Amino acid sequence: MAVMRIDLKRISPNFPDWPSELDVAKGASNWAFLAQQFYCAAQVLREEADRVKEEIHEQDQQVEHTEWRLWRMNLGRPAAFCIAFSLELAVKAAYVSQHPDEIKDGSLGGLKGHSLIEKCKRISRFDFTDERMKYVKMAEEIILDGKYPVTLKPIAEITAPYYNANDVYYDSLIDMYHELMKIASTAPNPLA
Repeated sequence: MAVMRIDLKRISPNFPDWPSELDVAKGASNWAFLAQQFYCAAQVLREEADRVKEEIHEQDQQVEHTEWRLWRMNLGRPAAFCIAFSLELAVKAAYVSQHPDEIKDGSLGGLKGHSLIEKCKRISRFDFTDERMKYVKMAEEIILDGKYPVTLKPIAEITAPYYNANDVYYDSLIDMYHELMKIASTAPNPLA
């Protein structure tokens, strides 16, 4: 896979309407599209992990722990990361839909970073309760620490993080994801 970045000055004579990176950043639908991709990945990973766990627990006899099963039993953490990251992108999609002018040339403004609570508080029509805040905080932790086996500043007095993403966590994030995506989809597309 190659990542390409094209100088707009070179292509603008032939493609005058080609959107810049700034144009894309200001489009809520662009954030929402990426959120949807991580949401779908989370669902696939979670379903596969759950399916294998059920298969193992439903057997009356001893189930052989093949490499195939062991791989799939350990999909919970990547699934938790993907659903948390899909929530972050949905928050950013809804935020951009209501605050596109905060994004300037060379700056993501209030959109920068993984801190979601302040962004959530600034999204109108989003029911951000104390209960939801608890799950958003969990999502923030998983996004920051879930990519590594330890926190960014490991210390001797605590254990490495373990993420037990249960159904309540998933259901809460999925609920917020859908609400935020609905908010984001009501925004006008600046590229249209």
